[in-house]
Amino acid sequence: MLSRLSTVAFAAALIGCGGSSDTVPPADASVPPDAQPYVPPFDPVARNCPGGEAPTSCTGGYGWMDCGGTGDPLMACNDTGCAWFSGGCVRDGWEPSFCSAGDPFCETSADGRWAFGSDWFPAGPSLNDSVCHPMDMIGDEVITATSNLNVTVTIDPAVEPATEVSVACDGTSLWMCRVPSPVTVTNRGVLRFDKGPSAPLLTETVVVEIRENDGALAARALVYYADDVATSSRACARWPDRPRYDGGELVIDDPDAEVPHGSLVLDDAAGGQVTFAF
Repeated sequence: MLSRLSTVAFAAALIGCGGSSDTVPPADASVPPDAQPYVPPFDPVARNCPGGEAPTSCTGGYGWMDCGGTGDPLMACNDTGCAWFSGGCVRDGWEPSFCSAGDPFCETSADGRWAFGSDWFPAGPSLNDSVCHPMDMIGDEVITATSNLNVTVTIDPAVEPATEVSVACDGTSLWMCRVPSPVTVTNRGVLRFDKGPSAPLLTETVVVEIRENDGALAARALVYYADDVATSSRACARWPDRPRYDGGELVIDDPDAEVPHGSLVLDDAAGGQVTFAF
């Protein structure tokens, strides 16, 4: 999961499906809503995991895991990050959220909007970096091994490295397009284009995960926002203008290189375009 500078759709009937053992008892009208005991909609491990036991290892990538579950996708978090669990089988040590896609902070806590009706709380000192920002980034729709791989990938070992990493923008809402600032690129299995703080309390990263799909390489891109406010409260804010990419092209010399070279063009759903040379 990203550090500060670096990290569906549930059907509405999810809570109501299943046998009588999943039925949520009615609330006690004599108890205030914020004092009602938390009753989970169902036990995802018992329902969705093979043998009814939480696995200790799963396959996964950026913002997703697959533990061999048999149910609907479910988002969950631990002390270091969040991921969508394909099949709804949640890995051991992860806390499931029952918020639906598009509304990752559907619960109300004493601090503000939150993702869990239970008392779970991450142990890390910076809640924003470990839970709020990653969940905000992936919470709008399910991420799986092959979802939204709409960026074509071409491997060209003859690509010449750029003199310096540059970004050119046309109608995009990326902060790195609004205010000129240094941009760096790293690759440890996932390309990350980082913009250092050029505005107070803000960093931004374009994350590109390259995967094999139907025998060919393809990629998807997400935008991670973070701020420098370390908080231990459950108040999680959303970034309403996060770009969503519906296509693009990546040309790269070596997808496994720690310092790769190439170019990336991303088309966002609002009609903007961002181009990286690296």
